[in-house]
Amino acid sequence: MGNVYLTVTKHNLVVEAPYKEAFREELKDVIDPIYRAWDKDKKVWLVGKQKLPVVKELLKFHYPHERAYLIEGSGITDLHTGEEADLDSEDFENPEDWL
Repeated sequence: MGNVYLTVTKHNLVVEAPYKEAFREELKDVIDPIYRAWDKDKKVWLVGKQKLPVVKELLKFHYPHERAYLIEGSGITDLHTGEEADLDSEDFENPEDWL
C-alpha cells in the first residue's frame, strides 16, 4: 500500500490516500457534502478544515499499517504517533508529487 498524506492548507484539508472503499464510504457518511469534494484530477479529497479531528481519526482507523503524515505549514508529524516525521525518509524525496 502507499502512504497517506493529510495536508492542512489555508482553506482546507487535502487527503491523499490509497483507494479503500470502506474509507470512501465512511468519509461520505460522516462528512456532509458541503464540507467535502473529490478532486478527480489530483485524486485527493478536499475537506473543510473544521473537520480535521474527524479526518485524522478516519485515516488512523482505515490505514493502521500505512505510513500516515499530517502536514501543517513546515511541520510534518506521524499521524499514528504524533511524533515529528523523519524528513530524511524516502517518503519525502519528491514533495512536489504529493498533490
